[in-house]
Amino acid sequence: MTGDRCTLRADGNLVLSGRDSTVINAGGEKVYTVEVERVLVEHPAVSDALVVGLPHPRFGKMVVAVVEGPGLTADNLEADVIAAHAARHLADYKVPRKIFAIDSLQRAPNGKPDYAFVTAYAQNCADA
Repeated sequence: MTGDRCTLRADGNLVLSGRDSTVINAGGEKVYTVEVERVLVEHPAVSDALVVGLPHPRFGKMVVAVVEGPGLTADNLEADVIAAHAARHLADYKVPRKIFAIDSLQRAPNGKPDYAFVTAYAQNCADA
């Protein structure tokens, strides 16, 4: 009823895949943003990440990431290196097609992401 998606592991633990409200439909494939975000923050340059879907003329939506990290800026972001890291752990359709750096993802004090803010930021970066 909550829209949360998870799988039950053999040891009885639940693994959260994501929420229906944050699923990106990219060319008919379902991309759970939480799964992609977990992989991105495993990269040493990334301390936090949010993944959103931006419009794509052929596939409906494309997977886009906004990342923050100590000293990470648009000028020194090695998006191809971070994308290559993601590609080693994710199916191709889940790998962000664009990655943008930001000083702060501006999460709420309780850690809740502001997807509207991040989507607008990503769209502005993509349009620039």
